[in-house]
Amino acid sequence: MSRHSKNNTSLAFFTNAEREKLTYGTRKQRMGRDSMRNFDACFLCLQTARDPMMCAKGHLACKECFFENILTQKKEFQRMQSLYTTQQELLAKELDDRQERARMEEVAAFERTQTSVLAAVKNSKAETRVIDGTVFKGFKTPEGVIYVPDLDASNTSAAEKEKLFESMKELNKLDAKKPNLPSFWVPSLTPDAAPTKIEPLPSKVELQCTACEPPHTIPSFKKLIRVSFSYPNGGSGEKEKGAIESVDRDSEDAKKAVCPTCVKTFTNGSKITVVKLCGHAICKDCFSRFVKGTSKCHVCDGPYKAGDAVDLFVEGTGFASSGGLDKLAKKVGVAFQ
Repeated sequence: MSRHSKNNTSLAFFTNAEREKLTYGTRKQRMGRDSMRNFDACFLCLQTARDPMMCAKGHLACKECFFENILTQKKEFQRMQSLYTTQQELLAKELDDRQERARMEEVAAFERTQTSVLAAVKNSKAETRVIDGTVFKGFKTPEGVIYVPDLDASNTSAAEKEKLFESMKELNKLDAKKPNLPSFWVPSLTPDAAPTKIEPLPSKVELQCTACEPPHTIPSFKKLIRVSFSYPNGGSGEKEKGAIESVDRDSEDAKKAVCPTCVKTFTNGSKITVVKLCGHAICKDCFSRFVKGTSKCHVCDGPYKAGDAVDLFVEGTGFASSGGLDKLAKKVGVAFQ
């Protein structure tokens, strides 16, 4: 290695100093503690959770944020249902319009026959196609040949109209793709942009928690778990059972949540367990030692059964692969060529 290795540009590979100066290509950076959300922060507003509540997976959020998120999802479901209903009405109207045009074409052909004008004009009726037992009649129009289900030849109910309409559109698309002209850029041969088909929503819409990927289902707002953190001297000034009296009320330590048993301050590296019935947050070791053994919460003496506890989801410190998150940020770019 030469004396001025950082300024050496004759190597066949990039040094670490040279790689850090690159402004192109894919760049990777490991996220640190500043990129991680605090254990008591809301995953929606990213602030310290006010009146904290969490789902069955341990994702913490403010009560107000949870409620607003659920209302937003319900409004979105109603909007999608309204769009689906509107689209179905438009499809039904388009089917009726096509059938009316076909009927008018038949009437015009009959009138031309009666007035002896049809001898000089080709018959507007084209060939008949049968697809899956359904008869489609073709008619020549100024826009080209269109195919319409022959409802007289096949008895169809109102429920089958939509299926016939879909088959009719596919048939018209196949007919439109015929190479009438050699130039694909001619506007008359340009395919139309089909509207996005809106899928019908299920009869029972399920709410989702969007704190993770993929989102998971929330049964209802009532199934959310209220979380109660313990603070020195009751934190907000109210003295509760389990409050710690050894810290000054006005100090910064009084604003940090602690385990009510071992009085250890919770951090992003702590493993926290929340009892479902009472909502008290206890560290993992104290929970296994005191709550499981006595089958009751030692903070409020509330009952506890096996499975009535949820581990609080913590993103971690950024220095270890905890929290189930990808700590590596990646920005994809075009490599130098």
